[in-house]
Amino acid sequence: MTSQVRVSPSLSLTDFWWLLPGLGLVVLMTGAVVRSLAESGWANGLSILPVVAGMAFVVGLVLALWQRLSNWAAHAVALVVGWVWIVQQVGPLLDERLVSWRDRAVELTIRLISWGRVLASGGRGEDIVLFVVALALLCWWLMYLTVWTVVRQQRLWLMIIANGVVFLVNYTYVLPKPDLEAIVFITGSLLLLVYQHVMQRRTVWEAQQISYPDLLPLQAMWSATIVGVVLIAGTAVLPAQIPPDQANQTWEMIRAPFRAVRAAWEDAFSTI
Repeated sequence: MTSQVRVSPSLSLTDFWWLLPGLGLVVLMTGAVVRSLAESGWANGLSILPVVAGMAFVVGLVLALWQRLSNWAAHAVALVVGWVWIVQQVGPLLDERLVSWRDRAVELTIRLISWGRVLASGGRGEDIVLFVVALALLCWWLMYLTVWTVVRQQRLWLMIIANGVVFLVNYTYVLPKPDLEAIVFITGSLLLLVYQHVMQRRTVWEAQQISYPDLLPLQAMWSATIVGVVLIAGTAVLPAQIPPDQANQTWEMIRAPFRAVRAAWEDAFSTI
């Protein structure tokens, strides 16, 4: 079992410089997921998703660096700030007579209660604004928790999987396919795994007072980048023609786990 690395109570300037590559990779990886959702065209108003994710990045960084704040307290603060920010961003999608934040929050709360009652009675949700709110909350927590795991050096692979699942579901059904975002996501996620390994080894080396090159992170990231480029380029020479029967069988096997989720999602937002 991989040991969980704890951050020190204080963050030195050196630690901060070591942290910057990881934060940049979070922007690449989770940013690609958010952009693919924002450009999906599922509904009007999804342009707020990058703004929501940007604030989540800042909040996640501040709370993760605030070492005296417990995990649960930090997540509670993130929940409140996220709701406040999302309500503010969703405001233009609501009735123009709702000018204050309080009015918009009350309106969304009423809609959420009504939506929950409809679903509980076996009905289907038709509120497009709540669909935007749901995706905004999803992007908020994806970005916030990914930043949190990078700064606190926790189980980053879980957030990579979470980001990957969201991206894959969106990629499966959206047209046109966000191929550029897919390349950015794959590259960012692979480099994040390398980054986490380097950070874990650095902690062990410093605990054992083992010297290491100052440019080690840069060298490791550069090597991983080369390997990633080679792997991506290698896919270009793979066979482009696959027998239809084999392709359909493989595709149906991949899609099977997502069908139940899709059915529940369509019941919740039947107008999409």
